[in-house]
Amino acid sequence: MNFDYTEEQTALQDTLRRFFARDYGFEHRRAMSRSADGFDRAAWATFAEFGILALPFPEDFGGLDGSAVDSMLVMEMLGRGLALEPYLPSVILCGGLIRDAWQRRAKGGPAAGALRWRTDAGLRPL
Repeated sequence: MNFDYTEEQTALQDTLRRFFARDYGFEHRRAMSRSADGFDRAAWATFAEFGILALPFPEDFGGLDGSAVDSMLVMEMLGRGLALEPYLPSVILCGGLIRDAWQRRAKGGPAAGALRWRTDAGLRPL
């Protein structure tokens, strides 16, 4: 088995590493942690531009159809950067629940409601 990252995964890792080194220093992080939101909305918008908010979702949802390894790589880089943004609870956990409910609904099963993922702003009713 080959456990090496793909070129795309390495490029994403490098992009996130550069972002944290250049735009997410200690003083910035401290200021954001004391803000009303507790994180940087501009960084969240940058994450959307990078595609990591859409990464774990199927293309049917407007996602990038990323793998668990892709999500793990992003989580690793967010951890190394000491990111304050709510990626795990918003994208991975809640997004996963919504994705699974949507897929059940698409197969004719029950779902709690119809939502569509937007990488720029989160969820919106259809």
